[in-house]
Amino acid sequence: MLSKYFFIFLIFFVLLHFSSVLAETSGISATLFYDPSCAASQQMIIYLADLQSRYPEIRVSSYDIVQPENLSYSKKMSREYHFDIGQVPIVIVGQSSFVGFSEASKTGIEQEIRKELYQTTTNYPRQASLGQLTRIIQFIVAIIILCAAIFWWRKHFASGGNTQS
Repeated sequence: MLSKYFFIFLIFFVLLHFSSVLAETSGISATLFYDPSCAASQQMIIYLADLQSRYPEIRVSSYDIVQPENLSYSKKMSREYHFDIGQVPIVIVGQSSFVGFSEASKTGIEQEIRKELYQTTTNYPRQASLGQLTRIIQFIVAIIILCAAIFWWRKHFASGGNTQS
């Protein structure tokens, strides 16, 4: 009887893992660094909300750079994406960063989102990041565990639970 509960727990754990892996790998990420007292930042927040309504695949992570922990994160990202943290708003989509709120930045953000959408919805060759590869491997391992659990369940409980000779 205990092994039946273990099996149910195992199935629940694997399904929970599936859902988290699939949630992490779907969609397009946009990162916004903003100052709440900045008018351009407020306009960008409204613009990104409009983009989210038109492109539901977008997930926007917002960081108020007035907060010390967010400022340190924005400095780290500025080194990686080569932008000046002294100006806000800053939006990162894909491998591109956009500084300020202007027609050029709005056009660039939307073009980058369309490019990311195109790459995720076609067989267009795309270089996977290490994080994406790790999630794919985790997903495959979870499928293997689920298959092994089903096989074990059938072997031990298919005969009505009588596994003793």
